[in-house]
Amino acid sequence: MKKQQRRPKTMQHLAQMNFGSAIYRIEYEDRLLNNDDTRRLSGAINHAQCVIKLDPNADPQSVADTIVHESIHFFLAHCGQEGAINPDRLEDVVQTISNGMMTIMRLNPGFVKLIEEL
Repeated sequence: MKKQQRRPKTMQHLAQMNFGSAIYRIEYEDRLLNNDDTRRLSGAINHAQCVIKLDPNADPQSVADTIVHESIHFFLAHCGQEGAINPDRLEDVVQTISNGMMTIMRLNPGFVKLIEEL
């Protein structure tokens, strides 16, 4: 029998992301698929509905990575820069930035604490 992974308490209560200029609800969707239903997604952002959708069965680390990824989509769209990136490369660029941000935060907890205290 597979042992169910315990979710961090913060994740259990994470219901929204405040981006300053907008607050997006976080919803969990079991079968989150891309627009043509051909590929399963870890997350998706819907700017018109102010929603970030996440896979509820994902590992907590994957959820954190996905929230950062979708947040970068928010900021690019909000600042009118998503269109400045070649559409065929957009996901790769966002993923690269997301991976870099997560690496910085994980390797520098003192930096994250500094930001929290500002």
